[in-house]
Amino acid sequence: MDPAISGKKVFMKLGPVRRALAAACVLPLVLAGCSDAAPTPEIPDPTTSSPSPSADETETGPVEPTLPPEAEGDGVEAAEAFVSHFYASVDYAQATGETEQLRSLSSKSCAACEGGAEIIERVYKQGGAITGGDHEVEAAQVTGTRRVGDAGSLYYLSVRVSRTDQTVTGSKDLDGEYPAATQALRYELFSSKVGWQVSKWYAK
Repeated sequence: MDPAISGKKVFMKLGPVRRALAAACVLPLVLAGCSDAAPTPEIPDPTTSSPSPSADETETGPVEPTLPPEAEGDGVEAAEAFVSHFYASVDYAQATGETEQLRSLSSKSCAACEGGAEIIERVYKQGGAITGGDHEVEAAQVTGTRRVGDAGSLYYLSVRVSRTDQTVTGSKDLDGEYPAATQALRYELFSSKVGWQVSKWYAK
């Protein structure tokens, strides 16, 4: 669930920071100002990623996505593959209201990630449901890296993501039809011994 889902009434009920997060609605496509400083590229080596996998469907409902082998470990290819896994987790959270995995893939410093997860939870706590809004990562390119002491490495990425039409029902103020959209975004991923996490994302 993406831009504009909250609408003017919801915006007025939230503080300035919460309004900014709500505008992003459940995860990207519009959120400016998450970061003031643009990262400095160090190792431009862009490659185009494969489409992001959607949450698998079974007779009993969506299946929580698992980390693909190509996203394991460190490096440029793993970083780009992780973005697709992240969006598969977004789709799963939207379809089920279960945000535990999505939160585990986001660092506590990622305000946009936190805001998105909170809005998904809000829809389902109100008895609502989210249908559609499946994401596809059309491109993910690492534009630079930076070592963070002994803790790990930051990877800076340029990402283009599309989302299908989406409907929110039964959640009172968030209900609505949200048309498909495509957005160019910047991502910062942190790689450490415990794996990958999104540390920040923002609109280009």
